Amino acid sequence: DKVRDWERRVGETDRDREKLEQEQERDRADLQRARRDTRAVMAEELQEARRRRDSLWELVKRVHIEGIARSEAGDEIPEDLVAAFEPAVREADELADRRFENVDAAATLAALSRSIDGRQLSLDQLKERSETLSGEREGLDAEWRSLWGDAAFEPLGPDEMLEWLGGRDELLEAVERCAEAEGALQLDRKSESDARESLLTELADLGVDRSELEKDALPVVLERADGMRTELQAGTEAKARLEEELREAASEVDRKRRELARAKQAWEQWQENWSEALNDLGFSPSTNPDAVSARIDLIDQMREKAAKIEELRVRRVDKIDRDIAEFEALVERVVGNLAPDLVGEDAENAVLEIKSRLEEAERIRDRQAGKKEEIEKIEEGIRSHGHDLQEARKSVEHLLESAGVSGKDELDDAIGKSDDLRRLRSELNETLRTLEQEGDGLSAGDLEVECADADIDRIAAQEETNSGELKELQDRLTTVAEARAQAREAFDAIGGDDAAASAEAARQEALAEIRDISERYVRLRTSATLLRWAIDRYRRERQTPLLKRAGELFSTITGNSFSELRVDYDQKEQAHLTGLRPDGQVVEVPGMSSGTADQLYLALRVASVEDYLNRAGALPFVADDLFVNFDDGRAAAGFDILGTLAGKTQVLFFTHHAHLVEIARKTLGDSISVVELDGEGE
Repeated sequence: DKVRDWERRVGETDRDREKLEQEQERDRADLQRARRDTRAVMAEELQEARRRRDSLWELVKRVHIEGIARSEAGDEIPEDLVAAFEPAVREADELADRRFENVDAAATLAALSRSIDGRQLSLDQLKERSETLSGEREGLDAEWRSLWGDAAFEPLGPDEMLEWLGGRDELLEAVERCAEAEGALQLDRKSESDARESLLTELADLGVDRSELEKDALPVVLERADGMRTELQAGTEAKARLEEELREAASEVDRKRRELARAKQAWEQWQENWSEALNDLGFSPSTNPDAVSARIDLIDQMREKAAKIEELRVRRVDKIDRDIAEFEALVERVVGNLAPDLVGEDAENAVLEIKSRLEEAERIRDRQAGKKEEIEKIEEGIRSHGHDLQEARKSVEHLLESAGVSGKDELDDAIGKSDDLRRLRSELNETLRTLEQEGDGLSAGDLEVECADADIDRIAAQEETNSGELKELQDRLTTVAEARAQAREAFDAIGGDDAAASAEAARQEALAEIRDISERYVRLRTSATLLRWAIDRYRRERQTPLLKRAGELFSTITGNSFSELRVDYDQKEQAHLTGLRPDGQVVEVPGMSSGTADQLYLALRVASVEDYLNRAGALPFVADDLFVNFDDGRAAAGFDILGTLAGKTQVLFFTHHAHLVEIARKTLGDSISVVELDGEGE
């Protein structure tokens, strides 16, 4: 765990160093480009020009004003002191003017230089951190080797040795299982020997020659013993079965004897009754019982048939004859009315034919009604389409006449051009309205001429830079310009006597005042730039832990779809938040789906609340249907994060979605309390 934590910190340090190096290279490139494009005057160059001017002015005062001899004033005095002084003044003025004119560029250069120095300081700190981490790794390696001091080999890394320890444990368990198996094998072999000896003894008692099985293995002996057991078991079962059959046979003999006695008694009684019945019927006592029974059955059958004949004749045959006659008469009348071609046919066949013709007629009638409805609908559609066709033809003819074309293809082109013309006119009117509102009363042509040579990027940068202090600087510059003009007029009107020196002194005082004001402006402008840079740096340093925590929460909510959050800068150096996917793809917030954006805002909100709770007292966290745009997986992750937050403060979650309650219960278990609100207005 320590090594993994060390590797994580090393990775973070390397990423921070790489990021700072990239930012520093970008600032250096911007600095070189700004120096090349703006020809800005650096403070050191201006100070050197002023030093030369001031040194020559001291010599002028000492020689021409105080009257000190040249030999006493110094060794390195130019022959024409005034001629040497004027170029120095002119050079200092030109450099001051250039620096004043490019004060924004100078401020930008100063800010870039300080930004480079600040990032270099951060790089030095990261270098020290890397050295510290290197020392920590050496300490971890020493601690790791000391843990394996008793081992007879050189240990590998912690991850490899964890796998090695797992393999060692498995090997030791395998050795123990092997020893247990060998012990069990010895016991099994002894048991096998005892069982084999016992089987041989038992087989010998059963008459089996033991000498034949002495050299055979236990399975052979078992097979022989199993064969003997099967034979003995079969003999035992056969014996038991025969004994049972013997008992059943003895019982059956007794039962048959009793039945035989009862049968003999019944036969004697039947013989007596039979003789009496034959006498009553007039048969001879020697008549065969079968013949008697056949005669009696024949008499009964004749009696039954006579009764059935009578019933059919009276109740059924006559009625059927009448029904048939009525049916034939009815069929004859129907056939005569509906199908004369069937007259003379059998009544049943005629009825079937008429029924078939009726069904066919009904089908034809139904089809005729359907076709009639279809024809009416088609005729109605034809009339409607004919009317539409006439209207369309009139409209097309009107359009052809209005467009001055002769064919449909040319009309389509004309319609497309008309749509484009309306769209372009709308855009032109909108653009003209915008120009009238924001063009200070100038026409579009005047604005076009005025902006022909304008550099949009430079104008935007100057506008952003000068917006704060423009009015104050204009007032000061007006005053200074008037003083400078008066000093220059006085200087031009004065000759080269002592008055010229006095005028020059006044001029120098005015220039000094201008210089002080310019330097003050440069300091103020540079201070403002540095202050903005310091604010941005403070924001980055303060936001880094918050942003890191928000990135962790965002990764959890999105199921590791995003790995972290970071702040990037666009071409105008404006900071904006982005999400980084595991494959390195950068996704801006506008490029995220609505659900993912909601999850991002939740992560930022929870991270801010956690940061606040570390510095202030706890207040309840109220969430009203935060997970409306979440799927079930991300909703569960969101509840997990809220459960962690509930360890620091009270969390109240309101929702009218029942499935979110089930997800919360499944995720957080019994640690939540669910209150359902019922009734109107609740």
